[in-house]
Amino acid sequence: MEKIYIVTAGCSFTQSNPLLINDKHFEKSTKYILKTDYQIKYPNFLAFELFKENIEFEIHNIGKGSAGNHVIKHLYKEKINELLNKGIDPNKIYSTIQLSGIYRPTHSGQDVKHIPDWEYDYLDANSLLPYNEKHDFKFLIDKHINNINDIINFSKEKNIKAKLFWGWSNFTKKELQARKLYDKFNEIDSNYLLNIKYDNKFDTHHNGLGVNTNYNILERVYNKITFNLKGYIVQGDEYGGMLECARQFREEDINVYCSNLDLHLNTYGNYLFYKNFYKFIFEDWNIIPKGLISIFDNNSVYNNLLNINIKICNEIYNDSLITNRNMYESSAYRHQKYLEYLNYFNEIDTINII
Repeated sequence: MEKIYIVTAGCSFTQSNPLLINDKHFEKSTKYILKTDYQIKYPNFLAFELFKENIEFEIHNIGKGSAGNHVIKHLYKEKINELLNKGIDPNKIYSTIQLSGIYRPTHSGQDVKHIPDWEYDYLDANSLLPYNEKHDFKFLIDKHINNINDIINFSKEKNIKAKLFWGWSNFTKKELQARKLYDKFNEIDSNYLLNIKYDNKFDTHHNGLGVNTNYNILERVYNKITFNLKGYIVQGDEYGGMLECARQFREEDINVYCSNLDLHLNTYGNYLFYKNFYKFIFEDWNIIPKGLISIFDNNSVYNNLLNINIKICNEIYNDSLITNRNMYESSAYRHQKYLEYLNYFNEIDTINII
């Protein structure tokens, strides 16, 4: 197979190493990441798999923390045009675009305010919008539907293979129907936008990331002995994303979040999303062989390192329930957690089974 170029766009749910290539240092750096990083992102898992299959690749990660969907579109178009201007064959470019929140509660930075329509992405830009727009969530959803169609049309025009998916659920079927946007939303080309259906599931948290009013009517679950709130039964729907996928497939005693107050997916959550959704995109593109036994599904060094990493992630999450925020968000604290398992990591790494 000739060299392929992969572009991964999104917000902090995607942001990771800006460039991954399968050079002579890749295996060493892969093991280092597995031994030290509590938030290994899904493009890294793809890179591990491509490396194992001896596929020559460049993964350009343009994920940007706090990026809204108009910002994501702008960065995606920039990167695709950059690659095309270098003379790269569009048939060798594959792109995935992770969509963010409809109206992010985070603050925008100065570095996005040159981007067209950035003000429709951020709560702090609310005052810049006309009165009828900033008070109408229907208008904002409609604006983002148009933005999604713009991304798809750009990809078609440039002959770029592209798939879009959500970072998390932003609205429900009932909400789209109530705002008379259900038909318009479902007219989006489903060959490009991939919505993830999800069932009613227990979760330690409700989705505080989006503006989904569905989460205001959660069923609360309490400990039968202490009567403390254990979590929620989240109602299933049709329009989920990475977070809902991870929740759907997680083991009951392992958490998918970075910490009690940080609902980004940890290594385990990202791996579940990769394993149960993301890798199938590349199977459909005939990049990864269908039915491939993953390097994380057998008794390999990578699989054993990953299992220890997931154990540490779960300990970090559990610690966050009983310690102060400054401690569990400290990089020194997380580094110490990994040092505690250093001997286990090194013992596994002496077994050269890939």
